Amino acid sequence: MAKIIKLPSGNTVTIKEATEYSLKDRKFVLKDLKTDDLDNVSNMMDVLEKVIVVSVTDWSFDLIPPHVKQDSLDTLSLADSDTLFKFAKDVLPDLMPQLDDKGDGEVDPKVITPDSND
Repeated sequence: MAKIIKLPSGNTVTIKEATEYSLKDRKFVLKDLKTDDLDNVSNMMDVLEKVIVVSVTDWSFDLIPPHVKQDSLDTLSLADSDTLFKFAKDVLPDLMPQLDDKGDGEVDPKVITPDSND
């Protein structure tokens, strides 16, 4: 079920649930991201704006939704955009790959074969 956020302007935004994001969303957000981008304010805003684009499914504004026209975000008030950026900052970790090599903290089992060095 989608989440609805009320903005300072009184408008509402319908947002995807964490389980609704796809690999396509992740690729869009992380495309062209470099490791030092999150340390640069301008680049971080670009990443968070992409999170907003993939997250907003509908809104009460008389504007084209950002997933159709990303420039729609440029017309929001600072208060409304700050609210959306705070949301995006909280959601960003959900869109990052979970690269736990071992899975659930398990240790790789020791393989014992006649050719093993142990």
